Amino acid sequence: MMELLQFSLCFLGFNCFALAKFNHFRDVFKKKLTEKQRNSFLLSGWITILLSLVLCVLSDAGYGALLFCAIWH
Repeated sequence: MMELLQFSLCFLGFNCFALAKFNHFRDVFKKKLTEKQRNSFLLSGWITILLSLVLCVLSDAGYGALLFCAIWH
C-alpha cells in the first residue's frame, strides 16, 4: 500500500511540473497560465517529489532511493 502512495505522489509531482509549462496548461485549461500559477505548480511539484523520496527512503531503508529511481523512470 505504501508503494501506491509513493507512486501517486511521484505521478502528481510530474503532473504539476507539466502543468507549469505554458503550452501544457493552455492545452488542458484553455486559458493563459499566470506567473503565480506557474510558481504554485512548480512548488507543488517539488514538494510532492521530495515527499515521495522521503517516504521511499523511510519505508524501505537501504533500498528506498533505488525504489524512488525505479518509480521515477
